[in-house]
Amino acid sequence: MIRQTKRYSIALFLLLAGCATGEADVGDLCPTGAIREQINAEIQKGVAATRDQDIDAYMDGIPDAYRIVEDDGSITDKEMLREYALKSWAIIDKTIALEIQLNSIAVAPDCSEATVYTSQRWERIMRRRTGDGADNVVTTQTHRELWRKAGARWLNYEIVELGGKIFVNGEPYTP
Repeated sequence: MIRQTKRYSIALFLLLAGCATGEADVGDLCPTGAIREQINAEIQKGVAATRDQDIDAYMDGIPDAYRIVEDDGSITDKEMLREYALKSWAIIDKTIALEIQLNSIAVAPDCSEATVYTSQRWERIMRRRTGDGADNVVTTQTHRELWRKAGARWLNYEIVELGGKIFVNGEPYTP
């Protein structure tokens, strides 16, 4: 009984210590480092697809149940995401830089889900809707994301936008 209690105490200590750093590793059965690498690889596929404006590659990593909770509380689903991406890409002349950094990850004890926090910075040249020129647009955004294991892949099922900024030609912009 004492040995079992000691084992649970050690496991609880390790779990809490891991959670405090934002990198909870729930043991050999659920290696957080490997899961982080797999999720980051999926994120980078999305970055490349966005940079290349490859809608098929972009949508390949989007599950049917996907949703974004926007800053204003509205929901964007998979179909709306596709429409929005194509509409946005139609006025983007060039992506100068697109970076998404995985800041932290916490994996569920059963290894089926992970909560991920990311930071995004996207600089691009966008044509004005009036058709009279283009602007340098930089957006930043932080997200809380829900990833789930789907067969051999990890897929992003939900993004909650936590806030960011928009700059047009170096000046702050408020839509």
